[in-house]
Amino acid sequence: MLKKTMTKTTRRKMLAAKVVSTGKPLSKIAEDLGVSRATASSDFNAPETKGYIRALLAKHDMRIDAMVTKALDAIDGGLVAMKDDREDHAARLRSVQEAARVLELREGKSKDDAKDVAKPLRFDGTLEELLQLYKRTTGGDYRH
Repeated sequence: MLKKTMTKTTRRKMLAAKVVSTGKPLSKIAEDLGVSRATASSDFNAPETKGYIRALLAKHDMRIDAMVTKALDAIDGGLVAMKDDREDHAARLRSVQEAARVLELREGKSKDDAKDVAKPLRFDGTLEELLQLYKRTTGGDYRH
C-alpha cells in the first residue's frame, strides 16, 4: 500500500512496474497500491507512465522479439495438433496469450479497458491480425 506522501511520479513508476511484471488488471494493481481504480487508470494513461512502460520493455526488445517468434511457432503447432500429440497445447496457448499481453503493453493498452471491465487474457484475432499487431508495435519482421 502506498503512503500518502508518495509523489505522483513514484506512484506512476510503481504502477508501470506492476503492470509489466504481474499482468494483473488495473483494478487489482490499484488495490495493491492503495489508490482508486480511477487514479490507477488516469496514471496508466498518462504519457509519463507510458514512457516508463516503454522503457521497462525496451530493455527486453530482443527477448520480446524471440518470444513473438516462439508464440507464432506455438500457433503454427496448434493448427496441426492432433489429439494424441504429447505436446501440452493448453500451455502453448497460455504462452501465446501472455505474448499478446506484452504486445498490448507495448501498444499502450492495459489488461482492462477504460470501461472498468477486465479484458480476457487472450488474443481474439487471426494469426494475420497478431502479425499486424506485432509489426505495428515493433516495426519489425517476425521472420528471423
